[in-house]
Amino acid sequence: VLLSCSGWGAQPLRSSLTSGSTVLLQGTSLVAQRGVLPKAKVKVELYGMAGCPFTRAFIEGPLAETLATVPDLVDFHLVAFGNSYFVTAECGGSAEPMPFAGYFKGYDSAKRSCWERSCGAGARQPAADCFSGVLVCQHGVTDGMVTTAWACAKEAVGGAAVA
Repeated sequence: VLLSCSGWGAQPLRSSLTSGSTVLLQGTSLVAQRGVLPKAKVKVELYGMAGCPFTRAFIEGPLAETLATVPDLVDFHLVAFGNSYFVTAECGGSAEPMPFAGYFKGYDSAKRSCWERSCGAGARQPAADCFSGVLVCQHGVTDGMVTTAWACAKEAVGGAAVA
């Protein structure tokens, strides 16, 4: 299951079950097609940013209701994910004036893409300043702090699901 915070809204959320069955998280319901209840828990992985309004709406709405209604059917995993990047000499960027919360109008997806190519997992020889510059967060300072806290909390409990 992937919830996108690209500004275009969430894509349909799908997670496969047994052969021929699919679970869709639609609105606030966990619906099994063909009237078949899953034999095993449905694995739901949410890749989200704390400051993303789409992520927050999903967590506070459909996900919270689903986990409250059918917790025994869901194997939930939160993956703290952010569209953040560090300011580098090669890619540039600026965190000024990054808001404490809310969408950062100075966020530049082209600079984020440059940073990913130059410093991300696929970079052949990451530059020395890949992780030493100022961190630019798509949804402001709070987004970066809370998304980091999510990752730290998950690590503190041994990588277990945080629900």
